[in-house]
Amino acid sequence: MQTTVTVPTDAVLGSSRMRLRVTLNGLTDADDETAGLVFDGVVNVVEPTGVVTVNKAQPTATTFDLTGRRVETPAATGLYIRNGVPTLLQRP
Repeated sequence: MQTTVTVPTDAVLGSSRMRLRVTLNGLTDADDETAGLVFDGVVNVVEPTGVVTVNKAQPTATTFDLTGRRVETPAATGLYIRNGVPTLLQRP
């Protein structure tokens, strides 16, 4: 199983309890008799260490993929390097 968890921008730095509930029957309300698993754990919220802000790029700029290859026409939405800056390119 793989999932993405988005940390709220106003999250307090430090350790916090976190509960993940995975349901197998699609029921999600607190009173539902769900079939699935519950994972309890502790997450440590720290200051961001990677790309903090991402700029939207226009497809006409000099663009490179993350391996350094020049991309004439980006085929998909994704993270690219545009004029030396990590940029999220959103294609319609």
